[in-house]
Amino acid sequence: MSQNSRFFIPALGMLSALVAMAMDMYLPSLPQIAKDLQADFGLVQQTLSVFLIGIAFSQIFYGPISDRFGRRWVLFAGVSVFGLVSAFCAQSTNIDQLIHLRWLQALGAGAGSVIVAAIVRDLYQGLEAARVMSYVIMVMMVVPLIAPLIGGYVLIWLGWRAIFWLLVCLGFLCAWTVVAIIPETNPPERRQSLRLGRVLSNYRHILSHSKAMGFNLCSAFSYGCLFAFISGSPYLYIEYFGISPEFYGYLFGCNIVLTMICAYLNSQLIGRFSSQSLLLGSVLVQVAACSCLMLISLFHFGGVVGTLIPIILCVGMIGMVSANATASMLSYFSIATGTASGVLSVSRFGIAGIASAAVGFLHNGSNLVMPGVMLFCVLVSLSALVLLARVRSFRQTP
Repeated sequence: MSQNSRFFIPALGMLSALVAMAMDMYLPSLPQIAKDLQADFGLVQQTLSVFLIGIAFSQIFYGPISDRFGRRWVLFAGVSVFGLVSAFCAQSTNIDQLIHLRWLQALGAGAGSVIVAAIVRDLYQGLEAARVMSYVIMVMMVVPLIAPLIGGYVLIWLGWRAIFWLLVCLGFLCAWTVVAIIPETNPPERRQSLRLGRVLSNYRHILSHSKAMGFNLCSAFSYGCLFAFISGSPYLYIEYFGISPEFYGYLFGCNIVLTMICAYLNSQLIGRFSSQSLLLGSVLVQVAACSCLMLISLFHFGGVVGTLIPIILCVGMIGMVSANATASMLSYFSIATGTASGVLSVSRFGIAGIASAAVGFLHNGSNLVMPGVMLFCVLVSLSALVLLARVRSFRQTP
């Protein structure tokens, strides 16, 4: 099938969402996993951190490999490995075993996020690339909208192990999707050598581009903010505020709804405003929202609703930040696009893993840990955008 197929963008969205499904569906079960495996809650949170770091590690290799051998079959191999390892996760008998298996699971899941971005860059340029990424993100966000809801009810009805059996099915569904829908977008004449010298040269060229790295770090620390929330929200909502696991999914879904709305608005505003202006505005909203969240948590007012509103505003902006930062960063690289996309994904998931680990490491029963890490991340995101990418006003041309 070609990219003109009506199933093409939904398929890209589903493949991009594989990582989100592997994280978000099991979030409501973290307290139960801690009880069943007799592990400290902070240690159980590391199953999320290790997964994120595994995603980042895998994408060092997926970018160059897909530049050399093409996108399609590398993507197929990755999602198939994800499905297989998910079956072993479902049979874990202790927390150490689950942590190690989550690392292996991440090595397979990492194919989706890096290669989908490269596919979009292969086929589209400039504002059209930002618009298509907005549509992909809209589709992708359907998964984290429903995943915690599904996970909460599966936890109640069948237990946390059944969540991983569902991930087995999802992994092999994604493998079928690659075969049936996704075309090869990296033809032989554009493929890059896997010689170490060439690979290192490509990485050096990408990493030394200060503006591209500004957009890269802006996106990465925005993702760090998101995953600080993902890691800390089960404790905050379920343990601190006493929300039931099945209702947690509805609170989590509020963030995703606004993310989808922002991604849609971004697709409509591209052309009237530059993607860089939209990016600056969305990061500023994140800084304001996280500042409010920190004050609310520090002075203990507003309760669940007061905490939820700034979180929704901050997380919702990911729909704009991700689409515009991705398009802006990749616009500088017409070759070795997979490698550039890999750098973008490594940075995102590496910073996300560190932010998630920080929430687990600093966990002390306080409601300040998650907001503090979120605020730090968005401040660094804004600094990268202003100082490295040099986006300092809304007067950028479309």
